[in-house]
Amino acid sequence: MSRTRSTRGHHARHGLLIGLAGFLGAGLIPAGAAAQDPRDRPFDRIKLDDGTEFSARLVKRYPDQVLVMIPRERMESINGDALPQPILPGYAAPPFTAVDLNGIEQALPDPDVPVTLIAFWATWCPYCRKDLPFIKALYERYHEPGFRILAPSIDENLDTLTAFVRAQELEFPVIATGLVDDEADPSDAHARDLSFRYEIQGTPVYFLVDGKGMVREVFYGAVVNRKSYPEKMESSIRELLAASGADLPPPLEEQPAAASER
Repeated sequence: MSRTRSTRGHHARHGLLIGLAGFLGAGLIPAGAAAQDPRDRPFDRIKLDDGTEFSARLVKRYPDQVLVMIPRERMESINGDALPQPILPGYAAPPFTAVDLNGIEQALPDPDVPVTLIAFWATWCPYCRKDLPFIKALYERYHEPGFRILAPSIDENLDTLTAFVRAQELEFPVIATGLVDDEADPSDAHARDLSFRYEIQGTPVYFLVDGKGMVREVFYGAVVNRKSYPEKMESSIRELLAASGADLPPPLEEQPAAASER
């Protein structure tokens, strides 16, 4: 039985993910430039022609429209449909149980694991590849004290994903999210697809979750492209491990080199 995309919506979503990967990874600025994530910008006061005023972050202006970002926690519904709670620090991460590429069941939350990094990625994503050596180094340094990585991949070819994981010698669990059986009911497939449940619009995205299943930090885009992100991610991991009573190894001294294209 082959594993493939099973719905038209999944095709459309894949195109959206590809298109937005650069937006999230580089923050609208080409890699290597002094990128600023739109989420870091101050709020703008916006007034519509009917007199409505609201605060949002101005992202980009086009001749016929303006792209803005409204904080998710301030939104209640869209077209009358209630939104699920945001996946932000201070909120519970969507719980799940999934089987990784080795056939081992992984669950979130897990009270026996004080720190979990949920890393959404793809083999074709250049920003994910750039982050990979740093993510691997974090796992190697902090796995024994209680740090876990769960890496849901949005790849749509299981053979490609498996070959990449083997070539890169990834030791942490990789989950093939988005790969569903041909016979699967579309609604059930979406319910099982972690990228839908976590509302992933681009890769990479990282959710740092504590043992109670609460989101402690969220990192959008390539961690190594942001000056403060590597240190912030590592220090957050160390803080949660220390709170669990774990003995901590020394911190990473320098950022590992980027992953090869193999």
